[in-house]
Amino acid sequence: MKKQLSYYFLVILIFQLLNTHAQINTFPYVCGFETGVDGIQIAGNEANWDGSDQWIYDDFSPNIGLFCAKSSINTTGDDTRNLYLELNFSGETGIKPSFYYKSTNSNIYIQVVGQVDRSNWVVLKDWFIPVDDIWTEVNYSELSNLSIFDNEENSKFGIWAKKNTGTAVLRLDDFQIVVDNTNLWKLTASTNDWNTSSNWYISTVPSATIDIAIPFVNSYSPVIGTANAVCKNMNILPNGNLDINSGFTLTINENFTVQSNSSGNGSFINKGSLTMAKKGIKTVERHITAYSSPDDGWHLLSSPVDNFAINGSDFTPSDNDDFYRWDEETTIWENWKTTPGDFTTFVNGNGYLVAYEATSVKEFIGNLNSTDITFSDLSITGGVDNGWHLLGNPFPCALEWKDGFWALNSIGEVAKIWNESAGNYTDIEADDFIPATQGFFVQAANSTNTITIPANSRTHDSQNFYKNNFDVSEKLELITTGDINTFSDKCIVGFRENASLAYDLEFDSHKLFGSENAPQLYSIISDEENLSINYLPQSSKNNTVHFGFEVGISGIYSIEANNFDSFDTLNQIILEDLLTGFLHDFRQDSIYSFYANIDDDNERFLLHFKNSTKINEKENPNEIQVWAHGKNIYIKNKSTDNTIVYYYVCDILGQEIIRGKINGKSDIIIPMKVKTGNYIIRITGNINYSKKLFLN
Repeated sequence: MKKQLSYYFLVILIFQLLNTHAQINTFPYVCGFETGVDGIQIAGNEANWDGSDQWIYDDFSPNIGLFCAKSSINTTGDDTRNLYLELNFSGETGIKPSFYYKSTNSNIYIQVVGQVDRSNWVVLKDWFIPVDDIWTEVNYSELSNLSIFDNEENSKFGIWAKKNTGTAVLRLDDFQIVVDNTNLWKLTASTNDWNTSSNWYISTVPSATIDIAIPFVNSYSPVIGTANAVCKNMNILPNGNLDINSGFTLTINENFTVQSNSSGNGSFINKGSLTMAKKGIKTVERHITAYSSPDDGWHLLSSPVDNFAINGSDFTPSDNDDFYRWDEETTIWENWKTTPGDFTTFVNGNGYLVAYEATSVKEFIGNLNSTDITFSDLSITGGVDNGWHLLGNPFPCALEWKDGFWALNSIGEVAKIWNESAGNYTDIEADDFIPATQGFFVQAANSTNTITIPANSRTHDSQNFYKNNFDVSEKLELITTGDINTFSDKCIVGFRENASLAYDLEFDSHKLFGSENAPQLYSIISDEENLSINYLPQSSKNNTVHFGFEVGISGIYSIEANNFDSFDTLNQIILEDLLTGFLHDFRQDSIYSFYANIDDDNERFLLHFKNSTKINEKENPNEIQVWAHGKNIYIKNKSTDNTIVYYYVCDILGQEIIRGKINGKSDIIIPMKVKTGNYIIRITGNINYSKKLFLN
């Protein structure tokens, strides 16, 4: 997960390191590369370096930092910088850099160097790294000659590495710089107490003349809770967290900013008092990605600032931008451009739909919300599909949904957030997070209702979107995807106490349909009622659930079952495709693949939950193995009895190509004289199984 400034910083390092260098413009500066000091070794990746002078960054594995592996590094005696990291800055005094390093190889020679105005490089520290595989800090107090940078233009700071022979592996992490009159919360702080000097980079608690930055940290984020606090300027960096506890005050002499970038948002929880001593500006940023087509770039947005004005702000839509609010009574998205006089401000606790032509970081400026917001008697028009209202998180931090503080009266207890990557709405169940500045939908059950968005539910959430909690013992998650695009949909069906076969306000959620080009999967409980979450009573485990499936683009799709292991092993979970007649046992294969046409009957699937009590039913899901190589299909039947099973191979349109049978334990090869492409094999008998195969 990328953290503060690391995205910008690493792009420059990875692709432009030889001839250009990262420019530091703002102090304090922190680049975590990854989170924390205890990096995780990546087996196998170290040999991937092609010999060029390049750092490598693995975005898929957390806590690794920046690392490099190189063969045949030159000797320490020449002037070649075999591996280096250099940063530009200018006009600063009191430069105090630090970083962490680790190596698993012997005798890597490190030089920490500085340069001013293109003159000769000056060595600040040099040494051979011992082989101890331990993250070690290089603190600014260990570096000599740092005064060469004072008030100089075109300054550079560098880390160089060399090795005599063999392969060298070096890791760097948690790079930080402060200058005079700045301070930084340490990435390795040992407590969350603001007033503990050792938690700060320069081992001094901030004063009224010091600029502060709060970065993301793995462990202890600062809390003002033992004494009042003060600083000059405050910047909560993306994914950084700050709390003011009840009864305590933070005084800012100039400006306060909660930053945002592509990696996430800073987070601020104020249960005490935030005072601006000199009428400085309070700003909350929101990074918004641009649209590239009608299907993407949509965001549900809310303001953390009290009654923030739309007109004249960063959020005012230009000719090619969009800004809407939702009207439940007319079920229409109202365009700000056509009715600008009707809504001129972000109403506290309301959500809005926006899309912008250009990616940018936009600013909410003003007094920050910090108290409960209540709505009463939200309208409900028409049938079960209506009553949806677009609300919003009104705080500069995440909210924990239905955590015991929410007051919900005749309001559905599952919220919905737009998931742009899926092209669909994501259900937010109890204890899931609603991110800062995020709009969300709730559904009114009748016209007499109330909902309170509670300040007590404020929390810090390091995740970019939401989390999933499998907090119900029997809860099946069905996810559908297609080969056509990256869109997906999710539907949940499960069993729990106090649930009924009808819609349950406390547990279930009606379906909200997403993009017309995204697949739509939902549970059908009546002719007019479709659910994205459907909990059933424990007494109905021998039950069949009807599912609808719709697509806007014809092609190959799949349904994957997750968490089916939460069910008793004696429970069969079988998907029946009413269009093809296939019976697919999720315990044998968690993925069912099929072809779907836009003209297919929407009521396509039945999901059967059955108690396995018959002695001839198979309990071993691995008795049949199927795979393809070239244009041959291979089937291995490991059954120890002589039961006959049948196989059917069809194309993506469902047209049967070949069929046959397998007598007991055996291995067979099916040569296929077909065109290269995707095909589906179905096996029936005492085992029901289907799988998508690619034949070439």
